[in-house]
Amino acid sequence: MRLIALVVILVGFSAYTLSVMFTHGGVLGFLELASREPWGLQVFLDLCLVLTLFGAWLWRDARTLGLSPWPYLALLSLGSPGALIYLVRRELLLRGSRPA
Repeated sequence: MRLIALVVILVGFSAYTLSVMFTHGGVLGFLELASREPWGLQVFLDLCLVLTLFGAWLWRDARTLGLSPWPYLALLSLGSPGALIYLVRRELLLRGSRPA
């Protein structure tokens, strides 16, 4: 059930993110908003902080699971979809290691 929920969130949020990117200024559109709106900057800084904390957890977790953390840390440049990709991969790995 957890895997299905992660995949649904990943697909839905990624589709929405791509839609916003293609219709509102591309990949850097958010930076333009963050530079002119205090709340936009606050959300941007908050996202950076949360992704940094997630990256620190991901580093330790991936190494514990025998995965290289580097590809997943690079995917964090995508924002939340990058984090969700790691969580889906992690869930698939944990499911594969459980006895049937």
